[in-house]
Amino acid sequence: MSDKSNTPQRDNGFSLHRLAAFASYYFPQLKRQIFAYLLISILLSALIFVSNKYEVQMALYSVTWSVLGILCLCAPLIFAKKGNSRVIERLIPVSAAEKTVFYFLYLLVAIPVILFLAPSVAMYILIHNPGLISDQLNEILKLSDLISESSRLTNVVSSVGAIATCFYFVMRARHNRMLVGIVSIIVLEIVCGIIGAFIGGYTVLKVGFDDGFNNRAPDPDRLIEIMTDAMSIHNPLMLGYMAIFTILSVTMIAMSYRLIKSQNL
Repeated sequence: MSDKSNTPQRDNGFSLHRLAAFASYYFPQLKRQIFAYLLISILLSALIFVSNKYEVQMALYSVTWSVLGILCLCAPLIFAKKGNSRVIERLIPVSAAEKTVFYFLYLLVAIPVILFLAPSVAMYILIHNPGLISDQLNEILKLSDLISESSRLTNVVSSVGAIATCFYFVMRARHNRMLVGIVSIIVLEIVCGIIGAFIGGYTVLKVGFDDGFNNRAPDPDRLIEIMTDAMSIHNPLMLGYMAIFTILSVTMIAMSYRLIKSQNL
């Protein structure tokens, strides 16, 4: 008669130890992306200090945040591996929940910190040292501060949706995973642009009709105030925008979990 008490039993609960082991399995693959992203972030952040002349500093500011934003959205492409590595990954005794937590902690926490910490520190230094920042860039930053709360929140929500969607399609695709992931990002960015153009166009037309009916001359300051209100999280259109991408993010993360669970061997 066999002694079942000596048979090793797998812990079906959530294990931080297994999660850490899974992370260590992935680290050799991810370290190249981590080091490359960190190097690009530091280099672009340092270049902002090169000159406080309008043409150079404004260009570097725009390039820095645009490039880092694109790199953040493309981070899931690192998982577009092929061949036996995907089979080996499925055989690792780690639950789907642990794998999902690892993937999204890496994509939604680690990668943004790696990419945006250095430029955030750089901008903090610039803002608190007037001699290092051009007047034009300073005015742009003051204007962006008016809508910073809503713009940052909408950027975060839409970015999470894009990253989660890209990851899901990369993991689901059987062929051309890299291409599938890139296409998913492009499609979502086009959708974001269309929605943003609709909100902006609707606001401008509303202001124009209102001024026309009231025989009021266009006022740039009033237009800025109205556009700021339009970007506010209290605007029903913006709330709808964020609701759509929040639902998309939750749905894609849940579908990713189910996909990973179904692929676990």
